[in-house]
Amino acid sequence: MRGRFLQFGAAAVLAGLPGAAWAGNDCPDGYVCASNPDGVVASLQAQGFKAKLSKGDDGRPEIDSAASGFNFTLFFKDCDGAVKCTALEFSTTFTKAPEYSLAYVNEWNDAHRFSTMSLLKDGGILVTYDLSTAGGLDQPNFSDVVDTWNQTLGAAETFYNAHKAKAEGAKPAA
Repeated sequence: MRGRFLQFGAAAVLAGLPGAAWAGNDCPDGYVCASNPDGVVASLQAQGFKAKLSKGDDGRPEIDSAASGFNFTLFFKDCDGAVKCTALEFSTTFTKAPEYSLAYVNEWNDAHRFSTMSLLKDGGILVTYDLSTAGGLDQPNFSDVVDTWNQTLGAAETFYNAHKAKAEGAKPAA
């Protein structure tokens, strides 16, 4: 009897997990899901952002957009092949600058909860913000996600400008 109770309990817990309940289901009406790229585009456009849907080299959907004066790409992740994606990654790169270093990137990552900055081999930086859409995000939640990304881009610019000013202030006078 105990074995059956444990089996039933484990099944009930697993059924309550977002990924388990979501697997294979379509996106609920009115929700934003990585499994519905057109819906992601529509939500971005409804929020006043440009959003151009295309396919990446790997065949997965991607959306080109802009916020806070910076271009970014929204990549579709955790896909079954090139479809049935369950996650999104906001991503932008900044070209090489003397201020960029491992210490710079680590300082950013220590101070920013939702985004990640990486130092690229060419000396540029990559800023990303990942999220799961398993089960869907309602429009207010997705709007909040986009607003957080927009604020992240603005914060990245402020962070860069502060480091640039500090570096310029440290240069010896000519």
